[in-house]
Amino acid sequence: MGSRKAPSTSSVEFMISLASLDRWKYLVAVWMPALIQFGSILLFTRLFDADAYGQFTLAVAAAGLWSGLMMQWLTQAIQRYRPAYRTAGALQPFDAHLTSLLLRLLLATAAGAGAVYALSLLWFEGYGLWFGWTLLLGISQGLYMVMSIILNADRQADAYRSYQLTQALLRLGLALLIIYGIAFHVGGLIWGMAISYVVLLPFMMRRTGLLRSRTIRATEGYHAFQRQMLAYGMPMAVWFAAGTVLDLGDRFLLAWLSDHAAVGIYGAYYSLISAAIGFVAFPLLAAATPVLMQFVHEPEQTEEAISKLNRHLSRPFLLMAIPCCSYLTLFHVELGNLLFAPGYAEGAVVIPPLALGFFLWHFSMYGHKGLEIRERTLAMAGYAGTAAVTGVLANIWLIPDCGYYGAALSTLIGFGVYALLIYVDARRPGRISWLIPWRTLTVSVVLSVLLAGAFYYFNVYWLTDTSPWLVMAVEGVVGAVLYGAACLGLGELRWPSRLKRSRR
Repeated sequence: MGSRKAPSTSSVEFMISLASLDRWKYLVAVWMPALIQFGSILLFTRLFDADAYGQFTLAVAAAGLWSGLMMQWLTQAIQRYRPAYRTAGALQPFDAHLTSLLLRLLLATAAGAGAVYALSLLWFEGYGLWFGWTLLLGISQGLYMVMSIILNADRQADAYRSYQLTQALLRLGLALLIIYGIAFHVGGLIWGMAISYVVLLPFMMRRTGLLRSRTIRATEGYHAFQRQMLAYGMPMAVWFAAGTVLDLGDRFLLAWLSDHAAVGIYGAYYSLISAAIGFVAFPLLAAATPVLMQFVHEPEQTEEAISKLNRHLSRPFLLMAIPCCSYLTLFHVELGNLLFAPGYAEGAVVIPPLALGFFLWHFSMYGHKGLEIRERTLAMAGYAGTAAVTGVLANIWLIPDCGYYGAALSTLIGFGVYALLIYVDARRPGRISWLIPWRTLTVSVVLSVLLAGAFYYFNVYWLTDTSPWLVMAVEGVVGAVLYGAACLGLGELRWPSRLKRSRR
């Protein structure tokens, strides 16, 4: 898929139009699996008590750490360099070398997993089975992650959407089949996840072209390819490890400083808010990243033009994520009471800080694109490490007194520190600037706060006896209409061209 030119528009405008086309496909690719995950959380928190769900949460967190350390560095390198190889017409050697690299990684990972499992049987009596399940899930998840990022880098949004939706359905269906057909145990959720990845991997490898590459040994140029991937990707492994501590460390510290029940309650809300903000963030970023990386390799592009394109691509995120955070904060108590079993409802207090924390984290993904483009991955790793250490210290300080609310505040602090460090770095001379669309940010915050304040007043003084479901639904729709109309009036949104023509 080579670079394309638009004869009647500037390069920046054309790239924005490409991202807009892919954005809707990625919305479906994220929204449908997120809805399935949302339903799964509600179902499984009713089937299993907080202690059992806490063990499942820790196992999934450990698998995420394992898969990330194994493959995340490689996915970042693929996302960075695959567009350049495609532009140069060199995808065939790229796929051949990547296949060789993946085989080596898989063998090394299998050996490491076997060693860890053997040690777990000796040192953690009674938990060896959990370690085995976790390692299997981590390996399958890591390979699935690589295949998904290749589809994303190639802008195969339709295929990406299909696999994401299929995996979500398989994951839920297999989990229910194992739980009700084999053994009613929370481990069935882990097996459902792992098998759903394994089933799809051969089809994804064929779609990406990796099964068609005919090399299982180092060929000409392999060592240079390996050095290129490692030089860019290994600092990203440190970045991911630090990001994983930010993302998952609170649950392990909560288990250490509190108990599994607290982990189960916090983990359920964490998954809910992660899915809710990811509802907005992931499709927009998935559409923006390959377009931005393709734009970087267009001839005669300046850093100023790259910064401006990145600013344009971040505007939809602000316009959608800020009102989403406002809605979650306004109805956090109602969400806890309506969505979760009584034993989980008390944890609703974690929703506001988690929503703000996830907003800052996802927004910083746009900010650090300049560091990715300039291949300053070591700096990114340093900033993420600083944020991770800050988050751990905050957890140790806050959890003993505040429990899972302290864990939520620590997550907000850690994510906020990373966003701040990225912003400060981008303002230094010689950097690719992080141009924040301040007008869009201000308009979205002001409108969201005004609407939330008005709805809060009505809820407290007029709607106390009305069904919470009805209030949430009606105010959600009314708020979306009023917010959209105000953004249109203020020029933050534009009428689609077809509607413009129909109004004339």
